[in-house]
Amino acid sequence: MVQRLEDGLESSKCGVLSITRSRQPIIAEYQLIDTLFKSLITQKDLGITISNDLKWNKQVHSTVLKANMMLGFIQRSASDINNIQVCKILYLSL
Repeated sequence: MVQRLEDGLESSKCGVLSITRSRQPIIAEYQLIDTLFKSLITQKDLGITISNDLKWNKQVHSTVLKANMMLGFIQRSASDINNIQVCKILYLSL
């Protein structure tokens, strides 16, 4: 089993996310074979950012940032279009 883990485990992508609402979280180090896993504050998985305190701030911030980037792209590339409906269709199609 150890050989299977060594072959299929990308240690640079692994970490420890301790989820708690405690003010004094327990910090533990985990080690597998010779690899020490780093402790994480946030982890993005399947497009959702999970933080160690279970707050949505980082997820909302990244979603708003992405939406503003799309809106800016549409404003730059379709600046001569004055029809609001067309701009809305462009925004929703991205």
